[in-house]
Amino acid sequence: MFKSIIGNDPVKGYLTRAAERNMVGNSYLFAGPDGIGKSLFALELAKLLIGDSPKLQHGNHPDIHVYRPEGKIGMHSIDAMRQFNREVYLAPSEAPRKIFILHDADRMLATSANALLKTFEEPAEDSLMILLSSSPENFLPTVLSRCRRIYFQPIDDELIIRWLIEEKKIDQATAEKYVPFAFGSAGEALRLCLHGQDEIRRLTLDFLSARSAYYPDLQQFVKAIGQAMETIKAGIEESARAELCKIEKEDLTAIHREAIEKEISGLVSTKFQEETDRLLCLVISWHRDLHLLQAGCSQKLLANPDYAPLLKQLASKPTPSLEQIEQLAEQARLAIKRFLPVENALETLFLQIKSG
Repeated sequence: MFKSIIGNDPVKGYLTRAAERNMVGNSYLFAGPDGIGKSLFALELAKLLIGDSPKLQHGNHPDIHVYRPEGKIGMHSIDAMRQFNREVYLAPSEAPRKIFILHDADRMLATSANALLKTFEEPAEDSLMILLSSSPENFLPTVLSRCRRIYFQPIDDELIIRWLIEEKKIDQATAEKYVPFAFGSAGEALRLCLHGQDEIRRLTLDFLSARSAYYPDLQQFVKAIGQAMETIKAGIEESARAELCKIEKEDLTAIHREAIEKEISGLVSTKFQEETDRLLCLVISWHRDLHLLQAGCSQKLLANPDYAPLLKQLASKPTPSLEQIEQLAEQARLAIKRFLPVENALETLFLQIKSG
């Protein structure tokens, strides 16, 4: 098992031994960056525990329950978590135990998280709950303390390159070009290889390297970013609908249709937040590169090596502290999360950086 998943071999060994010795617990937190296979590990563990069946392969096994954020704000609702609590204590339909997988489990309000506490304190013996998260620091400590925590690490570039070439039929030159920008995420590496240069990355780094002091240039930049983000958002929704609406419409009840719409809306919201987080991480990585060059570090350590000549030119000029950049980026992230338009949040961010 786990042979089809690349990276995180220590986790594979740990989970395999736990399953073989019948020592798998009732609740786990799989934590780590997006795109490194946490959900794949959860499904492989399910196969170990309930057996590999056609229903599991097709994603409709009655004893595998998958919860994703829903609604326009992309959160796990209190109603969904109450349903989760009820299903945990029901007997399995076919398998020896039930598996519950919560994607982006940190995306829930305190009321929703509190609804889970009793279930985690007194879990059903025949259930396994797996929380997936790239931001475990956002969990309530009371929930976090009741899970066995497994931390997933970024995947080595060499492994991702080999996987892209052998499994995804990506040519070697393309794989080697984009993998360094994926920061150990196989999912991000595949996305870059399939869609080419990231337009948002190009726009952002071109603007940062220009260091324009003119406000009209900033306005033009944030407008272009806003348009690019809307295009991405539309693409996410289209792909989500294609994936989640494969069931024939006539086979769905009104309740099922409403649930699918909520799931699509939640997925779009979650992925859009991930895109904005990626943009803000890019701003941080640019300033980190400047500080590395100012400290005399090797060019090999740069997160944006393709911009090395411009970074070298700018490294001789005063640069805000990395701590300040991180604080400003976090303020922008929270503002976007609270529904401030991306353009407005970015405009404020770059004005603050320039004034600092």
